[in-house]
Amino acid sequence: MGVTNELIAFLYFAVAGMISGCIFDLFRCKRKNFKTSNVFVYIEDLLFWIIIGGIALYTSYIAANGQVRVYMLISMLLGAMIYFLTFSKICYKVFETLCRYIKRLLEVFLKIFKGGKNEAEIQKT
Repeated sequence: MGVTNELIAFLYFAVAGMISGCIFDLFRCKRKNFKTSNVFVYIEDLLFWIIIGGIALYTSYIAANGQVRVYMLISMLLGAMIYFLTFSKICYKVFETLCRYIKRLLEVFLKIFKGGKNEAEIQKT
């Protein structure tokens, strides 16, 4: 690989790190807003690491023909750090708002299916 290709691979992995940080915030927001049992927490953690591993493998395939070097992993960590220092607060607020709306929507559906409120009371909320 030439220097230009290695620089491009470095940038690809930095972007992959930023995407990984965003996915981490998504899981963190979900965990804060929706209480789950320990079994589901373990499943979510496993799913998170499978997704991050898939991102890393896909990025190595696209950027470096499947080769993984230490500087690429360092670049991914650097990208995640840049994300957490710059975009994390904004993205987390967006995810939190989205989770609140989803939670309200689920509560309304549960009330409808359980018969807890009539239709007029649901429209007031």
